[in-house]
Amino acid sequence: GLGWLNLADYLHFLPRLLVLCVAIPAILIACLLVVTWLSTPALMRIVAQRRFPTLEKKRGGALLASAFWSLGYTLLALLIMLVSLPFWLLPPLGLVIPPLIGGWLIAKLLPYDVLVEHASAQERRTLLQRNRFTLLGMGIITGLLGSAPGLLLASGALAVGLFFILAPIALWLYTLVFIFSTLWFGHFCLRALELLRAENAPHGSASTVAADATPPAPAHAAPTLTLP
Repeated sequence: GLGWLNLADYLHFLPRLLVLCVAIPAILIACLLVVTWLSTPALMRIVAQRRFPTLEKKRGGALLASAFWSLGYTLLALLIMLVSLPFWLLPPLGLVIPPLIGGWLIAKLLPYDVLVEHASAQERRTLLQRNRFTLLGMGIITGLLGSAPGLLLASGALAVGLFFILAPIALWLYTLVFIFSTLWFGHFCLRALELLRAENAPHGSASTVAADATPPAPAHAAPTLTLP
């Protein structure tokens, strides 16, 4: 096909380019899974201890469920990437589609993992439904930030030659972006959970507590009149 298009000079460059097209999404997804499974629990413990020490832990999820949740959406994201590969050849779409897919995947994985300790299953479903557009926007922003290392790897023939040098740098940048996104989603979701529980608290409970905390006024005995 390249010979028919008089592009035979690019034949030696095409296999390396195809390897890059496969490697960049693989690196991105691998970083996301590593941060999700290894770093997220430790980061969320720090956030909870420092910002939300009184937030009750209802543990509405399990580690196995989180793993299946991550695996299912990761496979779906890979399928979407494979289907959309022909559109990557168009210059504008090739720069936009990967961050959008990565942002969608982040918006699906991180909220579940940051809420798995503190929220019940019903609270998690309510928060994901109520804040779905906000979480998607946060995921897309994170995906755009994560596209910077991909641009470094796909910057041209020099990047292909230096792939084994640039790949660890890109890996470090991907991990840094995803740790930032974990902290961002963690603060946002735990704050949203705190507000949700405040909304569902019985009305008047604060006044009842205040009334119970106020000590009763001492009863004064009525004066007694003694007749001679």
